[in-house]
Amino acid sequence: MKKSKKIILWFFILAAAILVVLNLAVGIFGKRIVIAQIEENLKMPASLGGISVSLPLSINISDLRIGDLARIKRLSLAPSLLGFLAGKIVLNRLVIVEPAVTIVQSAGGEFNLPQLATKGKQPPLLLAGLLIKNGIIRFIDKKIDPQGHEIILQNINVSISKVSFPPTSLFTRYSILADIVDPKGNRLGNLSGKGWIDFGPKDMDGNFQLQDVQATYFSPYCGDIFGNLLAQNGLLSAKLNFNADLKAKADVLKIACRLVLSDFVYNKVQAPQENEAASMIMPNILNVFMNKEGRVDLNFTTETKLSQPNFNILKMVSGAVKKNITETPPEKTMEKISNVVEQFKAIGKNLKDMWKNKSE
Repeated sequence: MKKSKKIILWFFILAAAILVVLNLAVGIFGKRIVIAQIEENLKMPASLGGISVSLPLSINISDLRIGDLARIKRLSLAPSLLGFLAGKIVLNRLVIVEPAVTIVQSAGGEFNLPQLATKGKQPPLLLAGLLIKNGIIRFIDKKIDPQGHEIILQNINVSISKVSFPPTSLFTRYSILADIVDPKGNRLGNLSGKGWIDFGPKDMDGNFQLQDVQATYFSPYCGDIFGNLLAQNGLLSAKLNFNADLKAKADVLKIACRLVLSDFVYNKVQAPQENEAASMIMPNILNVFMNKEGRVDLNFTTETKLSQPNFNILKMVSGAVKKNITETPPEKTMEKISNVVEQFKAIGKNLKDMWKNKSE
């Protein structure tokens, strides 16, 4: 009994000694190696506060900075020794705490994202678990606005985990939560998603939602159909909710979507004469798509491959608009459209009178 206790004691002493030696080696050489690898592969300057090793085998990095692109408060990764023996890079778990990423699109449409250098055939990287805590992503779009149209995702929390048993299974659960805000911190909505994917048979059952999004803030990205409507001077705000149910079987991914626009707020202040026509016509154009509850409620579906997803949201919305009109009783549609036509006639007369007065 005493002998077994001594063996256990010596085992812990040996493990502690190995850990101390590893930390000394990593502290001396690891920091320099990690920085060199990041700079070589991303072509960006990098720095980090510290690097250490803990048991069970885990590599911990603090205060990692990559140029102006990203800053991570803490990063912890747990590599699999069995994966290395099989010739693969396998991470049992990757934890990223408080990452802050800034993505900029230039006026010419170029992004500040690094171009990864290719160095021949690399061993495959397999990730068994990912956890992101309290992340933030800033997207600054100088193509839309030379001053930078900024969208911020904050309080980002992501969890991706593969089941442990059986070890060969590729069944993975995921969840994501984030708040959407503007540069002043005003809430613009939130996004969420959860479900599972099995990369073996290529099956999936999941959901993605955008909730209470201030639609007018995103009007530059809404295409010609809703973008022009939402950008009109007469509409101050509108609430957007979007839900997508994603179901896949044998690599066939079916996405059932619902988009709802509601809570329209119009400018009650008298607009200048040049903008008066637009503010008058705005409610009536939207009225063509509205239901009796005063909401634009569109349902649409698409089908693609889970392994190679390819779909166009704007095209689907356009199809849903056409479907909405064709499925509405003809007399109702004609009544709505005729109201809009009459408004256009009135606008035409007002514009004609306005130009006549200016010429006199």
